[in-house]
Amino acid sequence: MTRRIAAPADDVDALVDGFRAAALSALLGETGWADCLSLLAQGLPGGNVSMFVQTDRNQPLPCYFVTEGFDEIMQLYLRDFSAINPLWPGDPYAEEGRATADIETLPRDQLERTPYYQEFARHYPLRATAGMVIAPRPEESAAITLNMASTDPGDVLRARERLARAWPVLRQVVRHYRLLGERAWTAQGLAAQLEAAGCELLVVGQGRALRFRAGPDHGAALHRCDPLSGALRLADPRADAALGELLRSDHAGRDTVQLEDARAQLTLVRHQGDAETRLFCGPTVSVLIDPRRGLSGRQRMNMMVRRFGLTHAERRALEGIVAGHGIDEMARLHGLSPETIRSQVKSLLARTETGSQLELLRLYDRSTR
Repeated sequence: MTRRIAAPADDVDALVDGFRAAALSALLGETGWADCLSLLAQGLPGGNVSMFVQTDRNQPLPCYFVTEGFDEIMQLYLRDFSAINPLWPGDPYAEEGRATADIETLPRDQLERTPYYQEFARHYPLRATAGMVIAPRPEESAAITLNMASTDPGDVLRARERLARAWPVLRQVVRHYRLLGERAWTAQGLAAQLEAAGCELLVVGQGRALRFRAGPDHGAALHRCDPLSGALRLADPRADAALGELLRSDHAGRDTVQLEDARAQLTLVRHQGDAETRLFCGPTVSVLIDPRRGLSGRQRMNMMVRRFGLTHAERRALEGIVAGHGIDEMARLHGLSPETIRSQVKSLLARTETGSQLELLRLYDRSTR
């Protein structure tokens, strides 16, 4: 009789939402990257985070290992540790976005004699790890690992699920660091940070005139400008009414309004300036649009189900793929044969017109933003 291994109960939605909020805060320079990344290892025995990002700068940060020698470090891992943990992909660029769990099987005394351990892992409590490749091309190499001082299969599966669910945010974090590194705050830096975070910033002045815009243009789905007057209108009626109120010169209420619906979270901030500016120009309002914060993991899944008309079996297959589970693991978790799961995955790929699980994950990420 085989024993089913299940990951311990873990509120992954809440953890990933917290990580997304911390990542945005770090992107804006409010908090440090170490605190942001450490959330992913929260609650794991002896958990810590290692991230490799290949750049043309050599400026290591806490919890980041940034070096031009990324390939050399990866080769150490693949040469020594892949022999211990055969689940790690042989090609570091082949499995973007697929979380992989590794459990130490080599005796500790043998592990400690390997160059990988001596040159890298010796400083960290490494008994098991979950890893993921984030950037697919060699010139954009990036990978992240959650390292643990435990070989409990449940802990390792829990770490792998966290990485799988946090992948879209991790991809933005890597892009931000590659673009900016430790660069000082500038208007160009702000635009790059908003682009990396997937957020759009609008600055609106008197007459609802759009004075400044930065970040990805979410366009008519969330806002539009009247072709005749040039006045900006927000698609959410509550947000549009709040914008109008904040732009009034005699507004006496709160200067910050935050609203959320199924599409996005909008934060409106009123900047009054001095008395003369308010008299002749009126106040200015900045609108920050974060389309990812408006959706929980369940809402994102429901959007895919509605858009493609997925069956119950296809939804179950999609949930398994998003969580980073393989065919055999999904079969064990649901008490079905691998052939049945494989057929359901094939049906899911056909219905979504995707050719691979990786392409499906990218579609899931794009479709639920």
